Amino acid sequence: MIGYKLDIYLNTSYETLLSMLNIFVILYEEAAIEIILNALAFAFIARIDEDIIKAGFYDPKRRWCCAGAMNVAIQTHLRLRYLRSPKLFSKHFDIPVGMLLEACDGDSSLMNNKKLAKDDHNNPNFMHSTEQIEHMCAAIAQKQGNKNALLEYKKPAKYFGLLEKILGRRFGFNPIFERYSSYRVWSRWQRLLFLSPVPDLENIFETDEDGNVSISVGLDMQFTSLQNFYPEENDISPRVLFLRHFRDVLIFREFGRAIKPAKWTGFFSTLFRIFDGIVLNWGSYFIHIVFPLYLLTAFGETVFNLVTRKCFHPIAAVEEYVAEWINNIGK
Repeated sequence: MIGYKLDIYLNTSYETLLSMLNIFVILYEEAAIEIILNALAFAFIARIDEDIIKAGFYDPKRRWCCAGAMNVAIQTHLRLRYLRSPKLFSKHFDIPVGMLLEACDGDSSLMNNKKLAKDDHNNPNFMHSTEQIEHMCAAIAQKQGNKNALLEYKKPAKYFGLLEKILGRRFGFNPIFERYSSYRVWSRWQRLLFLSPVPDLENIFETDEDGNVSISVGLDMQFTSLQNFYPEENDISPRVLFLRHFRDVLIFREFGRAIKPAKWTGFFSTLFRIFDGIVLNWGSYFIHIVFPLYLLTAFGETVFNLVTRKCFHPIAAVEEYVAEWINNIGK
């Protein structure tokens, strides 16, 4: 989530701030060559991250980019908190808590067990034929102390960049390809897969007088709330909805909604959600309000200087006024 949000800000607010700073520098430069060089420098700064990504050495075959996208998809669509909470799992899949704990050997973490996931990963019963051969070769290489062969048959942890490597080796952070490895408890998946009650077919299908089978009409009468579906907003234009969202962000109403999932996430994720809602997200929307006003002000200043043939700088004028006012107070 952190990388996804930062990527959004770097492609929106960051470039807006660079444009504002570029205009500011251009307005207060007098030499034409300095204006051209500064404009080129800002264009280079704005494009350098995109150019690095396109380089072949950065992410060949977009492997890391795909992994990051999959992580965002998993966080967004998979209900991982249900898989580690007996109460939520029981509520949403209609399985008694006692049956869940019995199937999981009394472990309240259910499908999130790092030790069991490691044991299942090394269990040949959960491997296909190729993985079994590689596992046997890795065991022989480790027994004989053959490091080159061990690297061939045992995948090492792959970290993306220096920061992730430091966090992984010093603080135990999982690399991006092993982010959800603790959920790979294949032995428990087999136990829980068929615990849910089977629906009664008589409640799903019905037979008419001619003996034709069809889906029961009663199912159409049931109402199920759908995610991201708001029927009360059907008659409201997208422009009004956008303005409402803009208002909710600026008055921190949207922050309250964004922070709700924090009770299911870890400490660092909660900390980032708070910082993102108060600083990054709010600042991003505020910048996009200030930017058009800043452009109008710069355009007005340019027109005024061209018409009057003066070099009037509002910020310099304000600085002189404040300095004069402070000197008068000091006297």
